[in-house]
Formats: sequence, C-alpha cells, structure tokens
Amino acid sequence: MRVSQSMLDQAIETLNEVSKAKVKPRNCYGYHQLSHAKTGNDIFSTNGCSKAELYYQIQFYLRMRELEEAEN
Repeated sequence: MRVSQSMLDQAIETLNEVSKAKVKPRNCYGYHQLSHAKTGNDIFSTNGCSKAELYYQIQFYLRMRELEEAEN
C-alpha cells in the first residue's frame, strides 16, 4: 500500500490524541521524523526513515496501546 502524506498526517494526529507527549513531523532531505519540543530543545523520537516506515511505526504503537487498553 502506498502511504500518502494525508495518511501520515492523520496517523500523527491520532498519535497526539492518545499520547501525553505531543509530537510534530519533521521532513528533511526525504527523511521523515517525529520530534518533541521540550523546553526549546527538539528531541527526535524516531530516526530518519521513509514516510511509509514512519507511518507503520506509528500504526504499530497505536495498535500496542489499543491492546494494552483492552487488557485493562
């Protein structure tokens, strides 16, 4: 499946809804990352990867959260 920018944006929005740490996307030289700005310093949450790889990393995390909540 080809991952579009809107799919990635929606995944990041969902991640921000379920997470305490708010992240924002970074795109540099074709690499996609998530960063978290805390006290003025960026903390990069992911290594540089393709849009699809980042999308699937987020989907994995969201699915794990879903399974954890189902157990409680």
